[in-house]
Amino acid sequence: MPRQSTSLQRLVFAGDHHNGSLAVVAPMFLKRRGRYHPTTLCGATGVGKSLLLRGFVSNYRHHYPPASVYVRTAADFARDYADALDTNSLAEFRNRTRNIDFFALDDVHQIKNKKTAQEELCRTLDQLVESRTHVLLSIMSPLGQSRLLPGLLGRLEGGLVVPVHPPDMSVRSRLLQQCAETHRVELAADLVDWLHANILTVGSTFREIEHCVQQVRQVMRPDGTVNIADVRELLEPILRLEVPIAKIQSTVAQAFQFRTKDLISASRQRGITQARGVAMYLSRKLTKQSFKQIGSEFGNRDHSTVMHACRKITEQIAGNQQLGATVEHLIEELSPISHHLTADDGWEN
Repeated sequence: MPRQSTSLQRLVFAGDHHNGSLAVVAPMFLKRRGRYHPTTLCGATGVGKSLLLRGFVSNYRHHYPPASVYVRTAADFARDYADALDTNSLAEFRNRTRNIDFFALDDVHQIKNKKTAQEELCRTLDQLVESRTHVLLSIMSPLGQSRLLPGLLGRLEGGLVVPVHPPDMSVRSRLLQQCAETHRVELAADLVDWLHANILTVGSTFREIEHCVQQVRQVMRPDGTVNIADVRELLEPILRLEVPIAKIQSTVAQAFQFRTKDLISASRQRGITQARGVAMYLSRKLTKQSFKQIGSEFGNRDHSTVMHACRKITEQIAGNQQLGATVEHLIEELSPISHHLTADDGWEN
């Protein structure tokens, strides 16, 4: 995200009741030594985990200028470790990653297929915890589906796991207006309402909001104003895109580690039933298909079965933070609008 938006994003987090736990966590990283080991920021792509992680590190450096800090992505950590093994410089690598005051590792999910790097990270975390070094990590949610080694997953779950959620409606409104001011774009009230109703839906991330403003800026007039008709002409083709139900089924099946045919089958196994319900819920949310049409794609189930599944998943999302995070991530992965607003950005999470 552009530099001028970084402080804005942290400000918005502070005012969002969905992210209230961040206000509790922030002061911990102003203390000289660590307390919870480790602290893991957990959330879907685009909610601002990387900016928060680097913001906490920056604040710590500001308060303790002589402090020794290690801040890298997990992929960089894995590469550095492999290089150390190849060049016989493991002692130097471990000195850089362990004899420090603050250890911050971004995107831990990047090393889910790198067993030796995960094992080294486990050993590193053990030493950092013993020395009361600040440890701050970020990972895509949910932890239970991260496919990390049990030893590493256990260390993360044994520390403080802090969920990071997309902004709520009031925060999205503030962020939209403030991003528009940053880009010198005037947004009339009717345009703001249209964007909220059609583009910035529940689950929209900071990144999508920023990209939305950049899209609107393309049709900005010389005086800085924007005509709602021009924005509609630009963005309505995206709104007409629809996700195939088969794509929803395969994506959900993969996320829950089942086969697509399991979701269509008559199986009433608890895990399959929940995954099937999520797929039905997303089919209703992301397509214009009726309950009856959706049911026909799930083994010819009737419309009342689909309605019941959608209601049940809605209730479960409200009471199950991990399931809610999974559904948010799936919506972002499947949504045509999300793909359009975040394509080829190269920004950090």
